[in-house]
Formats: sequence, C-alpha cells, structure tokens
Amino acid sequence: MKDCKDLSNITLPSNINRIGENAFYNCNNIKKVNYLGSIDTWCEINFENEHSNPLVYNSDPNTTNLETITALCIRDKLLTDVNITSATKINSYAFYKCLSLKNVTIGNNVEYIGSDVFYMCNCEIRYVKQAKLNEIKKYAFRGYRGEYVVIPESVKVINEYAFSSCDNLVNVIFNNTSGWKGEFKGIKDIWGSSTIPETTTVDFSEKDLSFAATAATYLRKTYIQYKWERI
Repeated sequence: MKDCKDLSNITLPSNINRIGENAFYNCNNIKKVNYLGSIDTWCEINFENEHSNPLVYNSDPNTTNLETITALCIRDKLLTDVNITSATKINSYAFYKCLSLKNVTIGNNVEYIGSDVFYMCNCEIRYVKQAKLNEIKKYAFRGYRGEYVVIPESVKVINEYAFSSCDNLVNVIFNNTSGWKGEFKGIKDIWGSSTIPETTTVDFSEKDLSFAATAATYLRKTYIQYKWERI
C-alpha cells in the first residue's frame, strides 16, 4: 500500500499480527482505520516502524475536530477509552499519533511497553492494582502530551530516553521510590571504541523521587539518557 494516495479507508482483519516496514508510507489521505479484532490483539501487532501504523500522518495534536484526523476504530467504534485486559505487551507504535485516545487502563498481564507507543497522545494512563508491568522500553513515552505519569511498583527497568520530548510532563508518581539506580554508558567516539565520558552511575534518593515534579524533571531532562533500574 506504500505511496497509495487514494487510500482513504482501511479494514484490518483480526488475524493480522505484523505490518511490515513503511507499509503506509506516503498514504497521507487515510481517514479511517477499522480493525476487526480486539484492543488486546491490536496491542500485540508487530508494527515494524512508525510508517507501519496508518495513523502516522496525524499531525495536529491540539485538534478538537476528530473528523480531520485519521480515526482508529475497533469494530467500527472510535477509539477513545481503552481497557487492556489480556495482552501481555503493548508493542511499539501501537497508539502512535492516536489523537482520539482519552483514557487507557493497562491490565495486570502487560509486562512491557514498547517504543513510541504514546507518541503525540494526550490521554490519562491508569494501571490496575495488581499490575505486572516490568519494563518501559526506550522511547516508550516519547512525545507523550499528558501532564503526569504513574510508575507502578512492579516496574524494575526504565530504559534510556523513555520520556524524551515530553514537554508537558510535570509530575511522575513512583509507587515505589526505593532502590532506583541510573547508569549512563557514555557516547562512543567516531572509531566506535572508547566512550565519552566514561560510564557513570547515580543512586536516586527516595526523597527526591517522592516529589513528583522532581521525578518528572529527572526522567525527561536531567537523567534522560540514563537507564534506570530498581535493585
């Protein structure tokens, strides 16, 4: 479907599990994507890059007119509220530029969130009490437009740049503030051998992470290039 500018409506079957790289490249007139499966199976589709998701050409995150965007529908219902129950992962680009999204509840089977999942989304993200989310992948919340994020107690790894370009993010609430460490492995030189600077580590204090505003600043700015792990 690459370069298919006449494409305006797409129906994706419920048994699709992979969409190849650049599948919707230059298909910038799509108005509606109707997926015949469930929200849980949508989350587990393997989108190989951002142009594998037909929502890629949504461009105005401040729009209030949903008729002007590419609409993602699950069985003909516009996606606004999401309750993920059986999916074990949210694959990369799953909700990339899904501008209609308002509320997401992540169930207790989800173990990791992939890259660029919530790019340009302005939605509230909640977790069930028994969340099993273990890892937040690199760039997972990149470009997320919400003002706060909760890090469940189950999370043990937050990868580098997970919250990059989150300009609106002012509060990050850690449900467990103890034992967090950060590691920055430096930057390889032009010969790919040594690092500039050398690997550095930091121990994050419980006191600092208990302040939601401080935690937000650390994740999206001060220690954005660090891999965070809870020991």
